[in-house]
Amino acid sequence: MRTLEPYRAAIKNIDQTIGRLKSLTSDNPNQQKRILVLEPLVERKLAELQRTIDLRKNEGLAAANRVVLEGSGKQAMDQVRAIIAEMANEEKDLLGIRTQEANESVARSVRTHPSPAPY
Repeated sequence: MRTLEPYRAAIKNIDQTIGRLKSLTSDNPNQQKRILVLEPLVERKLAELQRTIDLRKNEGLAAANRVVLEGSGKQAMDQVRAIIAEMANEEKDLLGIRTQEANESVARSVRTHPSPAPY
């Protein structure tokens, strides 16, 4: 089915993506803890999607719709989105702090080593 191509692509890349996320945040214990929470949520969502696909294929649209209407997949996805938002916010805050520190360092350097006066 053509409509399953994004799902299949995501399945192929999810382990690599999470591995890269772990690597990029290896120096941040808060982010590592979030990833530990994120992984089973992603697995749960993927399992729900696969279950829905299988039901649609084997038992028809009504059976698949029942799973969707249960809401467990939406709940898992909402939790995934919330954790990703927390991670993004922390990275944004860290970038702001590092930018401010770099600007202050440049300002100190300029004050310590002023440019020669033009002739």
